[in-house]
Amino acid sequence: MKRTAEIGTGSSVFYQNRHVRTGIVHCSFRMTDPVSGEALQHAVDTMFPRYPHHFTRLVESDGRFLLETMEEPYRVLESETPVAAGSPEVGGCLTAVSYWKDTIWSSFNHGVSDGGGLTAYWQTLLYYYCLYRYGGPLESPGVILADTPFFPDEFTDPFDVVDQKMPKEPLALHFPETFFLLPEERVGADEPHTLFTVRINQKEFMRFSKAVDGSPAVITALFLSRAIDRIHPDRNEPLCVKMCADLRDILGLPHTVRNCFDTLTLHYSDRLKSFPLDRQATCFRGMVFSQMMPEYAIPHFKRQKDMADRVGALPTLEAKLGSYSASPVPVVSYTGRMDFGGIERYRTEHLAALASPDRGITIEIFTSGEDFSICFISSMKSDLYYRAFLRELEDAAVPYREGKPKPFLIPYRDFREE
Repeated sequence: MKRTAEIGTGSSVFYQNRHVRTGIVHCSFRMTDPVSGEALQHAVDTMFPRYPHHFTRLVESDGRFLLETMEEPYRVLESETPVAAGSPEVGGCLTAVSYWKDTIWSSFNHGVSDGGGLTAYWQTLLYYYCLYRYGGPLESPGVILADTPFFPDEFTDPFDVVDQKMPKEPLALHFPETFFLLPEERVGADEPHTLFTVRINQKEFMRFSKAVDGSPAVITALFLSRAIDRIHPDRNEPLCVKMCADLRDILGLPHTVRNCFDTLTLHYSDRLKSFPLDRQATCFRGMVFSQMMPEYAIPHFKRQKDMADRVGALPTLEAKLGSYSASPVPVVSYTGRMDFGGIERYRTEHLAALASPDRGITIEIFTSGEDFSICFISSMKSDLYYRAFLRELEDAAVPYREGKPKPFLIPYRDFREE
């Protein structure tokens, strides 16, 4: 008999419900040699017991979501296109691993984890694949191995502790209630988006960011704001960009694999527009700092839990799914650093992205090897915003390497279609 556990108000069901159609994090690793399906299957089999939350399926029963453990072996597939997480091809598993020629694909439903929890999985997957493909020993600084003991807080849900962490004197910050929405025509939800890639040398980008009192994520969000303003200087609504923020340290859960992020609001006002770049960066950093203060961040995060509680009380699955809506504001997310160690010599490219048609533009940033990789995902029918973003880099004299644009179609599973 399968073991099931109801996901009531947890962060997993919250993000699963909000992103039932589009919330698939898609990652690709391009290797130096053709992928060995046997080695990849061996790698997944080895790490299966260490990552039980990845090898689960979501089932519906009487308007409730149940998370069911997968006890049968997971089957890695050879496929010309990425296999959808949650699809019948992988038995409904919320993690999908497939490959084609020299590329490994790994897709996750956002209910499984966020970027802070996924990076460890990716590192472990690549470590064991390279170990079985090329032999060892293999340097593995910081990589979680199959026999690494579980951390005490590894499976703790942030929603279960947020009430205990509430500050005595919450901090109130005020931002515009309505935002400027990108008006350009977009592709349909089932049509490919466009993935643009920009790589910037890590040392050079850090040097530039520090020189203008910023950070790579803050500067990327600022350049995106300036790019939108460049195209729509006469807009009437406030211009805002969202930035994902990892709350693990604030909530005292440094190792949790559950979704533990919130979004910050970065407001590019008319007054800010009149400042020089370095002062704009200082203002953006100040917005990040104030919203990451526990007195503000914890109460703001609790609103997500409260929303999940209200939605959990709705009587049907359809009502729950229909109660969520994604913000149409562009978002910037810094996934973090991928420390591959000795694996690095076997990998030539790493891309990670989350597409959301409602947002129009999503930027995923991560550090790997010597570069910052910026994945600019657009559902727009033109490359207008991407080109404006590059102009910001050029005007600031930030050297970059541009990749070839690619169609980007993330496979999904919509539980309402079943």
